[in-house]
Parts: sequence; C-alpha cells; structure tokens
Amino acid sequence: VGGWHYHTGDVFVYVISGEFVVDVEGQGRQQFRPGEVYHEAVKTTMQARNPSTTERTSLILFQIGGKGEPLMLVAKPPRR
Repeated sequence: VGGWHYHTGDVFVYVISGEFVVDVEGQGRQQFRPGEVYHEAVKTTMQARNPSTTERTSLILFQIGGKGEPLMLVAKPPRR
C-alpha cells in the first residue's frame, strides 16, 4: 500500500500482471487487471495498492511532468 499522494503531471499505468487498486479522493475505489490502463489525472489525490498478499503486481508506468517539477507530492489522507 502506497501513501496518499498526487502528481504534477499525467500518469498512465498499464497492468502487466496481478491487480492494481486505486483509491481516488471523491471517486472511491477502482480496480484494474492485466491488460487494463489507469490514468492518474494531474493533482488528483490518490492511494494505490496491490490487494493480494500472495501475488505480485507488475506495471508499466509512464509519467509526464514539467522540467524541474517534482513527479509526486505527499498528500494528507481525505477525511472520511
């Protein structure tokens, strides 16, 4: 489980194997399987995880960012 964060540029995640689960602030939980792509929109607070304790998740991640900008910034968890 990763920490809550957001990106300064668009991120595209392609799932090779396993499962990829994303909790997006204000949008709830989304689950992706092999062959599916997830787009992380700019400045959208989210948290990602591998939901399995026995199976690995393999991903290809492509991220676009501005020169000199951090690729990821830590965010506070949303209030529930």
